[in-house]
Amino acid sequence: MPLAPRRDPQVEELLEGLDHPLKSTALLLRDCILEASPEIVEGYKWKSPSFRTRDFFATINLHDRKQVRLILHAGAKASRLNLKTALAGHAGLTWLGEDRAIVVFVNEAEVQAGRETLQELLRAWIGLL
Repeated sequence: MPLAPRRDPQVEELLEGLDHPLKSTALLLRDCILEASPEIVEGYKWKSPSFRTRDFFATINLHDRKQVRLILHAGAKASRLNLKTALAGHAGLTWLGEDRAIVVFVNEAEVQAGRETLQELLRAWIGLL
């Protein structure tokens, strides 16, 4: 399935005009997320590129100019889930709570090197939602 129909025009506009030293890292991360599953669709939420299947589960945070942060969250289902316990074996996650975690990238090489592991994590995350 081609990725184009799953991309959001508002996110395209945001990224085209983005003045961020790690813009290429963010673009690569975006592609990596969309390639993790044909069910993943991009959306513009919280003024950021966000991703969903049935519900939003991830957001790229570009507020820090020294890193690109991928926030994984459970949305409205958070009260019923304990993702931290279920995904305890996944490296690279910094837990912000039982239902929220962050993965940080400081360059394209990190995204590329961790691509398969990240995609596996994303599939596991959405499988639990």
